Amino acid sequence: MKRTRFTLWLALIACALITSMPAAAPQEEPVSEETNIGFYESTSPRLDPAIGDKQFEKIDPSFRHEFADHVANGVQLRNRTSATIHSRGVPAGSRVLQGLLYWNFSDNNPEGPDTSPILFRGNVVVGRKTADSQDPCWGMAGSHSYVADVTPWILNNGSHPNQDYDVVVPFNARTSTTGQNPWNPSEVQEQRNQGATLIIIYANDQTVGPLFVYDNLPNSMFFNTATFNLAHGIASRPALFSMVGADGQRGGGFDNSAALETSFFDGVQIAGSPVMDSDWNGGDGVTLTQLWDTHSHLVNLNNSGTSSVTYNSTGDCLVPVAFVIDTN
Repeated sequence: MKRTRFTLWLALIACALITSMPAAAPQEEPVSEETNIGFYESTSPRLDPAIGDKQFEKIDPSFRHEFADHVANGVQLRNRTSATIHSRGVPAGSRVLQGLLYWNFSDNNPEGPDTSPILFRGNVVVGRKTADSQDPCWGMAGSHSYVADVTPWILNNGSHPNQDYDVVVPFNARTSTTGQNPWNPSEVQEQRNQGATLIIIYANDQTVGPLFVYDNLPNSMFFNTATFNLAHGIASRPALFSMVGADGQRGGGFDNSAALETSFFDGVQIAGSPVMDSDWNGGDGVTLTQLWDTHSHLVNLNNSGTSSVTYNSTGDCLVPVAFVIDTN
């Protein structure tokens, strides 16, 4: 029954979400011997080296819950149009406060539409754009991030929310569904899907909070060093920090040449050598097709009311999509 229903969803998305467009003459893919590490030819203006470094002075939260915790689980969507998010980690007996679905794609437009549909558990949901960024070095013109409130479709009221949630993104006749290695062979595409992450915010008699979600991250693509200053107004205390990001990768397929990034929260290293693996290893899509990351870390706030998140890349183009600070 579940497989039949999912097949029906695919039929629905073909009818409801396919984007019509005139036939276009095939374009030659830019030729490069490198993986997408910041120097791949793009249809957008040539990447200025200054784009590689980013400093965001203050980012206010887009969502706040006073007494809440969260889990974040994601899945890659490159060279495919549908996937299943395996949501795990919500304690039994918890009450769901909000479900937020984030996704990202690159296409031939510097700016994406203000809204975009997605199919979530068989329901057409309209997401709002949270950010446009430079293309992360895939020969496209722009990268676009979206969020949809999917709370009504998260199992709640006695049903455990730790379930498998099917998502289907808009597609057309030229959308790749090969599922193949993104780097070999390279495909001519009008839209390159990246991934989707479901953040479930919940409460029970153990939750403390407050919890903050940040997604106002325009022009966040970087390939050197980026620092994001997240405002929360909270004194020093432990917290759970989660990140969602597009275009992280191990290398150009099966190698390990690109996942060399390091991550710091309030000056303390939380990921990357020698602490652990990179936050930008395409972990939601290993072994292939990579290119989407959802990671969570235990951290400590620094008593300033604003926490800094700093990433050091070694040339790989990366797009932060959302952050969560969940205080304990």
